[in-house]
Amino acid sequence: MKYVKKINVSSKESSISCDIMKINQELKGAKYMKLYLKQRVLSLADRYNFYDENKNIKYKSIPKLFSIRHKMKLVDIDDNFKFFIQKRLFRFKRTYVVLDQDKNVVAKVSKNLITFTNRMKVETSFGQMDLKGNIFAFNFNLTDQDNNLKFSVAKKIFAIGDSYELDIVDEENLELWLAVIIIIDAIVHNKKRNNDN
Repeated sequence: MKYVKKINVSSKESSISCDIMKINQELKGAKYMKLYLKQRVLSLADRYNFYDENKNIKYKSIPKLFSIRHKMKLVDIDDNFKFFIQKRLFRFKRTYVVLDQDKNVVAKVSKNLITFTNRMKVETSFGQMDLKGNIFAFNFNLTDQDNNLKFSVAKKIFAIGDSYELDIVDEENLELWLAVIIIIDAIVHNKKRNNDN
C-alpha cells in the first residue's frame, strides 16, 4: 500500500472543536446518506448493526469469538462479505486495519497511546485522512487532505449500548467508512468500557 505524507495541522483541542463545528455547518447544505449504528448488548463479542432511516438493517458485523485481535467481518444484510477488521498487536499506537477478501490492507486507523486529543490517522490506498473527535469523543469527522468531508459521526449519549448517527458524504466508499466507524468505537469507547470494568 502506498501512503502519502501527513500534512502539518494544529493538534490543539480548541482548534479541533472549531473545525468540527465548521464542518457540521457545511454538512447542512451537503448531500449525504443517513445511517444509524447500534452496538448489540449482552453479546460475547462486539456486534454492530447499521440501520437506514426506516430502521431496516443494511449491514452488520460478525465477530470471531475470543479473538485477542478483536477480529470481525463486515457483511451486508444477505451476509455478502465486505471487509475484515482486526486489531494490530504490539504497537506503540492503538491500531486497527481493514482488509479485503484477499487479506490485503485497504485502510489503517491509528491513535497515539498518550494524547490529549481524540484525533486519529486514517491511511487508505487512495490517500491519508484526518479523523477529528471532540473533547468527549462523542462526535467525529473524517476529512481528506483538501479538507473534503467524507463522513460525520455523532454518538447518542443516553442510549443502551453504543449508538451513533452517521452522515456519509462519500457514498462511493460507503462500506469502507462503515468499517472505519466500527474501529472508532473499538478504539475510543471500548477502551473506556474496559477501563471502567
